[in-house]
Amino acid sequence: MQCVLFAGLLCMIGVVGVQSHPEMNSDNKSELSSLTSSSKISNSLRDLLNQESLIRFSMTQKIQGLVMDALDNKNNSLTLKKKLRYITTELQSIEAKDQVMKEENAQLKQELNTVKEAINSDKNLIMQQIQSLIKTGISVLAEKMEDENSKFRQELMILNETNQRVQEENSKLRLQFQMINGSLQQHDLQLLNISTQLSSGTLSLNSPHGSCMGILQSDPDVKGKDGVYSIYVGYHIRKVYCDMTTDGGG
Repeated sequence: MQCVLFAGLLCMIGVVGVQSHPEMNSDNKSELSSLTSSSKISNSLRDLLNQESLIRFSMTQKIQGLVMDALDNKNNSLTLKKKLRYITTELQSIEAKDQVMKEENAQLKQELNTVKEAINSDKNLIMQQIQSLIKTGISVLAEKMEDENSKFRQELMILNETNQRVQEENSKLRLQFQMINGSLQQHDLQLLNISTQLSSGTLSLNSPHGSCMGILQSDPDVKGKDGVYSIYVGYHIRKVYCDMTTDGGG
């Protein structure tokens, strides 16, 4: 482009030099021809400058679009990080509750063992008391003890079910944490790739678009060239088959 502009400038300088020395041109037709050539060169230069301006403007708009996409990805990454911190906090809270429940269960088991040991050690005394209480309504006492034992068993079952639900929720939260962490790593890689291409100036117009129509609009030369292209699906780059022929392509 610079060579063409330089050549056009030289031609214009030559035409001006010829016009400043009319004694060197004796024929009026050659002068008219020179003026016509100068006008054509000027028009060509203006066309070239206009084309260059349009190309620069188009490139600037596309680079600005890519920068905005990079900022959107960065904002999405920050949002995901906030959600990750919230889930991590919830997970820590649930783990703390789980630890408290385990300690309570351990304490209950210890108390139960203590009761069992006391029952075993005082079995003879209890038998004597039972025998002495047979005449004074042992059946009523046995029913009360059975009710208390039943309540204790129900409470123990509830504790076990609660503990199981907590463990299941912990497993689900860990799985969500792993999925979000993997998604964040992919976003960080994409942001790093875009930042590297922007800083090095190697980002081209053939970067993946969000659809086959986007590829066709950015590069009309692919019209009629059916095949596999790379596009963005969500926040991931996927290879898909694009029909660039039917109904104008895309």
